[in-house]
Amino acid sequence: MSVQLCQEQQECLHGLAEVSPSSALPPAAGFGRCLSMVESNYAGDPNRKACLTHALMESYLKSLKNPASSGDASVTGISAAADGEDHTLMGAGKGFEQTSPSDHEVLPACSPAEDLSEIIGPPVPFRPEMDVEAKSEWQLDDRYQLGRLLGSGVYGEVRIAWDNEKAQPVAIKRMNNFWESSGDCKRILREVAILSRLHHTHTVQIYDLPVPSDVSNFTDLYIVMELCDASLLEICQHSAGVTLPQARKLVYGILLGCSYLHSAGIYHRDLKPGNCVLNRDCCVKICDFNLSRVVEGNAAPNERLGLERALTGFVCTPWYRAPEVSLGLGYSEAVDVWSAGCIAAEIFSALNERGREPHHRALFSGFGSMQGGFEDGPSKRDQLNVIFDVIGTPSRSEEAKLPKPTLQRLSRYARRKGSGLRAKVPAEASDEGFNLIERMIRFLPQRRITMVDALQHTFFEGVTRSSDEQHLASQHIDIGFDEDAIRIGQIVDGDLHAHVRQQLLAEIQKFHPTGLSIQPRLAGTEDASDS
Repeated sequence: MSVQLCQEQQECLHGLAEVSPSSALPPAAGFGRCLSMVESNYAGDPNRKACLTHALMESYLKSLKNPASSGDASVTGISAAADGEDHTLMGAGKGFEQTSPSDHEVLPACSPAEDLSEIIGPPVPFRPEMDVEAKSEWQLDDRYQLGRLLGSGVYGEVRIAWDNEKAQPVAIKRMNNFWESSGDCKRILREVAILSRLHHTHTVQIYDLPVPSDVSNFTDLYIVMELCDASLLEICQHSAGVTLPQARKLVYGILLGCSYLHSAGIYHRDLKPGNCVLNRDCCVKICDFNLSRVVEGNAAPNERLGLERALTGFVCTPWYRAPEVSLGLGYSEAVDVWSAGCIAAEIFSALNERGREPHHRALFSGFGSMQGGFEDGPSKRDQLNVIFDVIGTPSRSEEAKLPKPTLQRLSRYARRKGSGLRAKVPAEASDEGFNLIERMIRFLPQRRITMVDALQHTFFEGVTRSSDEQHLASQHIDIGFDEDAIRIGQIVDGDLHAHVRQQLLAEIQKFHPTGLSIQPRLAGTEDASDS
């Protein structure tokens, strides 16, 4: 079964057919790869991109209506048939691939062995929300057509939507439950300020901040972001598991995104599988920056430990929390290295290589460690206890580098060698994969490998390299407001809401320079682009 295309569509798809011969890919994978290449090759031409996307979708939908022709549906020779399997991912945006525009050379996103289309399943057409009450709660203009609910949380909810201006699906986060807490206000402002300054393939991209209907007293904030196909957690939990090439590509994407963040002076501080989204091409994108912090200065990583005394200890989900955070010590970007190492081990637990049955599990699944004392000693499931059961308690040489109060607290934990990381990392991850984990999961942060060095590890030999691998920020970003001043009370709570609204409007104005009139900003607007 074929779809009749206009001359322009035929010419545009002719090159894609040569790049991605259908015989090399499963049907669903071939279709996903075609969509991905359309996004990459025509990111700067919305009209042509929409035209080609429509042609591919029409071909795919016709193949679904005619199962007998499954495997024969094609668009100028490109396979676009369903694989017949029922894939159920409850993910962030299963169905559409959004590749960030890049000024760098376009390289293949992934190899067929790395492609995740078989796990994620075929794209799902956009369907508008029919619930009148739900639509009325969202105050968006005609540019966006609201779709289904993707998820909800403490601050609000996220829905899929169709951007009529750019002819593409997007994810829109609506936040309205943050004004009662000064801490929540600061976290939302921080996330918006950081997102608007990030420009990298492996961090989720913000597309728009719609102008509120009442700029002087708005209570709802909308963030329009790229829509991805699934979360990393869903991939790890999928019964099919992942191959070693897929696992390698996933870990590579996390490290690459973190390397960029660190070059911009950003500690993510809440890395976990649920805060990483991805597309069929195995491209991981880091998201959720409301617990992140931006640090100033150009001190070397190991020299920054003393600079973060004011940074809050309320960071990171306990399972991925570095020991220095639980112990109330100062910390550096090495907290993200620890978290990424935990995620890598979790990805390895889902390996299906050589007949292995995938068994998803977190590396350290304990409970949060209190920074105070213990009347009866720490519990068995205390997070530090769980960590020490694996890597052992600190050695004498490691203890020599710790302050006396920390040593006193550690004395409450029974000394032990631990079972070792080898018992937690499956052999199918390869010796190189284990070595990478071992260099990331170390008690002392200064002994952990850096993200930049980790990207050159032998484990990543053979991985499809990203065109953004050398894309680092030329300087630390300026988020445009003084977090320390807010925290120590220089901005009193009575003025905080007005201050936060002013800063949020300044961020909105970056996307609508002629449609919004506010007072000049009080701080810089540097982003994390390379020079």
